[in-house]
Amino acid sequence: MIARIPLQSSLSATHFSARRLVLAGLAAAVASLVATVAIRAITVSIETVPSAFTPLHTSSVVFLTILGVVGATVACLVLNALVASPLATFRRLVPIALTLSFIPDVLIWTSHAYEHTARASTVVPLLIMHVAVASICLFSFLSLGPRRQE
Repeated sequence: MIARIPLQSSLSATHFSARRLVLAGLAAAVASLVATVAIRAITVSIETVPSAFTPLHTSSVVFLTILGVVGATVACLVLNALVASPLATFRRLVPIALTLSFIPDVLIWTSHAYEHTARASTVVPLLIMHVAVASICLFSFLSLGPRRQE
């Protein structure tokens, strides 16, 4: 009879399972797309968004949402390989990354970019989208991504 050697149980509670993390990333991508497209739809239904303001075009919203979720997934995989406690580290880094993600939108707003169409009613929905995607990723990765204890 071959004795079964358990996986390092200390990793179960603190590390991501790469396979589960990818599945969590897919779930986060779908949920994030639903959220950001809904925010965009609400925005354009109550506000006239000039066509020159391309950050609120559906293609931009979809592309940047997917890019953000993929970036968060890759960050989790890198943390998993480099730090002793990637779950806790990810939890601490999300607010920092979210704050940094606001910088381009704030710069768009303050510079009156896109032919002066950047204003509160066009930029605040983008900031709300960032919060939605970060929240969804945090929830998905921390609830679906960790290794299960055996």
